[in-house]
Amino acid sequence: MHPLTPPEIFWLDPLLRQHALCRHARDRPQDQRVVVLGSSGPFGYPLPASQATPAELDRLLVADGLPARAFNLGFVNTYQLRDAFIARAALAYDPAVIVYPLTIDEFTHAAPLVFPPVIEFFIDNAAALEAVAKDPLPGLVEPILRYSLWLSGIPRIDLVAARLRQVGAVSRALVRAVGQDAIRRATGRLDEPPRPTLRPAQPYDCAATLADEEKNSAWSTWDILAYLEELQRTRGIDVVVAHWPLNHQPSGACYDLRISDARLAQFLEWLKANTAERGLAYIDLHDLLARRVPRFAPPHRGREPPRRRGARTRGRGRPPAPDGSVTAARTAPALRGALSPRAGRAGRPPRGTRGHSRATRPGWGLSPAACYP
Repeated sequence: MHPLTPPEIFWLDPLLRQHALCRHARDRPQDQRVVVLGSSGPFGYPLPASQATPAELDRLLVADGLPARAFNLGFVNTYQLRDAFIARAALAYDPAVIVYPLTIDEFTHAAPLVFPPVIEFFIDNAAALEAVAKDPLPGLVEPILRYSLWLSGIPRIDLVAARLRQVGAVSRALVRAVGQDAIRRATGRLDEPPRPTLRPAQPYDCAATLADEEKNSAWSTWDILAYLEELQRTRGIDVVVAHWPLNHQPSGACYDLRISDARLAQFLEWLKANTAERGLAYIDLHDLLARRVPRFAPPHRGREPPRRRGARTRGRGRPPAPDGSVTAARTAPALRGALSPRAGRAGRPPRGTRGHSRATRPGWGLSPAACYP
């Protein structure tokens, strides 16, 4: 939901109002919308969103002649609570399916998470946080209440200032979008940003990885899947959970620089059992890419900002990611296959029969002014 540069806009209401998802819900309310959540991998970083997995999935749906489109609601950085807020905000646009690609990184057991983009996200969505705190989402009660307590300690003037900064960022983004549209209309094309310069993959200390894992030993305590289960049960929204591919960078007992072989096996077993218990569709994309030690990696991925020249590091960023275009070419068809049985799944009434799907109600629809041009 943001360009390749570091995100400037975190306020969900204008972000979604300018998104193609809004215009599709307004102009074609009878069609189905597949929203893809997730972090930088599903979003496509460091490549343009047009080359990411959700875009490729959308092209497959169109090629199959289905009345459905896929929309990229990914956001750089991993955090399940933020993804839950994005899913909650997307309900206004009546999604038929939620696809949630994830790794264990989404389950970081920290609230507030002291990382600038995440802190900025919850400050800029303070009103939504206050509303959710009154009726916390299943599986995420504790982190929501922690954030609510944290938010109560921020002076109101600081929240107002943050909102004004977001208004300015939205205005600049709209002007930029209008300019890009003018270029596209005049020339018939708009050049994509250049592919990022790749740097050699860096070695890492497996002992440090194992120590970091111990700090996150309570990773399974907070669980967004409980909230997604509720959406499937009460709103008739089909949910597909996908384990996102990891690049294999072995060192001792470590699969890569963020996870050990033992923790990865534990997570995969838990994820498979958890989705089965909750009745959520599950697909493991983990083995779609061949295991090999990567020679090159994107210049920056993960939670830490790019380090200053000469700064010392233990290589604690996210592991080198597979090339985004290769990932999209392999993951999108797998996700497309996972979507096939969702509409006719046994034991589930068709969408709309429970009264939860607003698009099927007489008179439902977004007003022409609901979406930004």
